[in-house]
Order: sequence, then C-alpha cells, then structure tokens
Amino acid sequence: MRAAPSSVRGLSTRLIALCAVAYLGASPASAGERTILINIAKDGAITIKGRQVDRADVPLRLKELHATSPAAALNFRVAADLPYRDIGGLIYAAQNAGFSKADVVVAPPAGQR
Repeated sequence: MRAAPSSVRGLSTRLIALCAVAYLGASPASAGERTILINIAKDGAITIKGRQVDRADVPLRLKELHATSPAAALNFRVAADLPYRDIGGLIYAAQNAGFSKADVVVAPPAGQR
C-alpha cells in the first residue's frame, strides 16, 4: 500500500505501508548514525529520549537537543492510529530546531503485530 505524498508547510513526506520516512531536506538516518528517539503514543503522549515532554515544550526541547547534538538524526515512533496532523507539527518543530534527518516508524495497531 502506498500513500500519495503530502506536505506540511513545505515539508514533504511519503508514507509507505507501516513505515514512513520524513525528509527534512536531507536523506533519512543511516545505520550507525546517532539518533534521538521520540515516541508518540496513541493518547498523544510524547517522550523524548525516554522522558515525557508536554507538547508545548517540544520545540524548545528539540532546540536544546540540536544545540548539543547537531549531527543527530531523529527517530519518531508513532502509533498507527494517530492522525497525521498530530505528527506533522512535531516534524515541523524538528525542522525549525535545525535537524536535517529523521525517520518516522509507524507502530502497527495492537493485535496486528
């Protein structure tokens, strides 16, 4: 299954089956590259590097992380049930923070693993 490309404020994305890769102006993270894990749960809860973060605080936290790890790539792991609008804003915040690489992995719904 392949979804048509869409964009969020100039940020193009391509969703493919249960995996999506977000291009923030560069290629996605590659093996061996330092990555920062960002989880977005079905209820919208966000954790960055294992710590829960309020949605309003995400842009500042991403800027702090970019300042300390400018070459790092982001790895977004999101619940399949989330609407794209809930994810797109976070990808846009990552771009604004200065990150140029990110992977978006969509977790299958419970019972379909």
